[in-house]
Amino acid sequence: MRIYLQRHGEARWSNPDAQRRLTGAGNRAVEMVAAKLARPARIACSPYVRARETASIVGKYHNAMEVIGVSQRLLPGTPPTDATGELDQPELLCVTHQPLISRWIEFLTDEQVAMDPAWVAVLEAPGYGAGCARLIEVITP
Repeated sequence: MRIYLQRHGEARWSNPDAQRRLTGAGNRAVEMVAAKLARPARIACSPYVRARETASIVGKYHNAMEVIGVSQRLLPGTPPTDATGELDQPELLCVTHQPLISRWIEFLTDEQVAMDPAWVAVLEAPGYGAGCARLIEVITP
């Protein structure tokens, strides 16, 4: 099955961190990535504003599909083993943050992958455990 892990788009710096919004460039980068992304079955995201905005842009690009399941397991400091519990169905896109996204990809694939804002890692996995996935590609704007 395919798993899509996306880092939120570029966000403005402000406090509190959870309220940071996407910049104009961040919005455009997410739109460009959405255009290259296969239509996910469902999108889950962190409750932070920038992750919800990213998920919304991808959802709208793919014809206003049922977009967002907001999950505390997708917060920046979540351990990858806990975040993996979010992977409950195939073709799922999870929108999250650093450092979780890089740690999560490494946990699933045993590969270190740099993930800039808006980028999506596409993984193929028979299940959900340590080292069980293969990195197919990284989609960039």
